[in-house]
Amino acid sequence: MSMRVKLVLVATLLCVGLAGLTVRNHYRDVRHRRRRQRRYEAQDRRREEATRREIEAFVERLRSTSAVERGNAAYALGYRREESPVAVRALIELLDDHASLMWKGTPGVGSPRVATSPAREAEEALLRIGKAHTAGALAGAAETAERAVIRVEAARMLAQLGDERALGILSAHLRSEDASVRIGAIRSLRHLPGARAIPLLTEALKDANASVRQSAASALESLDPSRPRAEP
Repeated sequence: MSMRVKLVLVATLLCVGLAGLTVRNHYRDVRHRRRRQRRYEAQDRRREEATRREIEAFVERLRSTSAVERGNAAYALGYRREESPVAVRALIELLDDHASLMWKGTPGVGSPRVATSPAREAEEALLRIGKAHTAGALAGAAETAERAVIRVEAARMLAQLGDERALGILSAHLRSEDASVRIGAIRSLRHLPGARAIPLLTEALKDANASVRQSAASALESLDPSRPRAEP
């Protein structure tokens, strides 16, 4: 066998060996990446499960018989900016909870005690969580909640957030058989930008209920002080 042939054989064997080593290294790296991915996925599942349990605990506290517990839970969810749909729906259900609470001021700085309520804390929490994660649930509650006060409060918050669905929902509320819902809609219309509320408020001046007419007249006056005062 000539020297040239021997060199070719040696080179071929070296190439085959290097190729095999490369393949082995590749599959070893693939296995390592898969193991790391499984570990990360397991960590994510554990974090998600821990978060879910924490949210369940907060939601349970929102339903506590203690107003302080309900207020604290609402505050905590807002502080965390908890975006969970379960937490958001539970906070919306708290919007009619006006039990009186007094929060202590900041220790050591002489700040006064602050009057609040679970409803106020729930509203602040929803505002902290933000429109992107609350508007859909608020719109649903404003349209379908069993309790009229929740429909009214959800519609008001939707108007405050500037959501485009607020006008249609408040227009529907003005046709409600419940005068308190109609009055709530009138008060919420004040939060809409521009003059979009004026046609609805003008129509409400014809309502059969004197309180509704008075609310509409007051709302129109606040939106346009130069407008002649309507007779309720």
